[in-house]
Amino acid sequence: MTARASVRYDIENALIADAKIEPLTADERSLAKDNLEVLANLEQGFGKRKALGIFDRGYPSKDFIKYLQDKEITYVMRVHKGFNARIDSMNQGSKRIRLGEGITVGVLVFTLTGGEREARVTNPDEGEMADSTFPERYYKRWPIETKYCRIKQKLELENFSGRLVDNMRQDFYAMMTVSTMLASCLREANGKISREQAQKENRYEYQANVNHAVGY
Repeated sequence: MTARASVRYDIENALIADAKIEPLTADERSLAKDNLEVLANLEQGFGKRKALGIFDRGYPSKDFIKYLQDKEITYVMRVHKGFNARIDSMNQGSKRIRLGEGITVGVLVFTLTGGEREARVTNPDEGEMADSTFPERYYKRWPIETKYCRIKQKLELENFSGRLVDNMRQDFYAMMTVSTMLASCLREANGKISREQAQKENRYEYQANVNHAVGY
């Protein structure tokens, strides 16, 4: 049995804000919309805070970008070659282009240190895209990758207790709760370590051992 999971992850607080698991027939963009709708409907917290949505190259589509635009959600999204001919033909730099009826995006094209060309679309203005720190914002998504790794490998998400759909859904959402508990414990422990080490001239920053935390 196969399934597709989607998680909206709060990078700044290391917490899972919303999670979905559906059959593999569900696409990433539809699940992402569900994640965003849940948080938009909250009376407080995530639903009322201005946030930057960071999406990898599995998400770009005119429909999804139009959805983000209509919902006034700030985003940055990596686009793959072949997504749009005008983007593919762009030289290094930034400009605004029209993707379709009522869809305008800001495009930033630059070259990585290894020589690889990267293109990203977003909805800030060109002045903000020209900011030298803008390319770094996409790389803030790296904790998302490490979070998936932690859930799948350290917490053994895929070691389901049964083969029925209900078993898998139950185990999935239970593990999301466990992951949040773990993140809260690590945050508290790291805060204590930081206070204890504040007056010491350590070369490296001390942090709680994640493997030990998972074991506890």
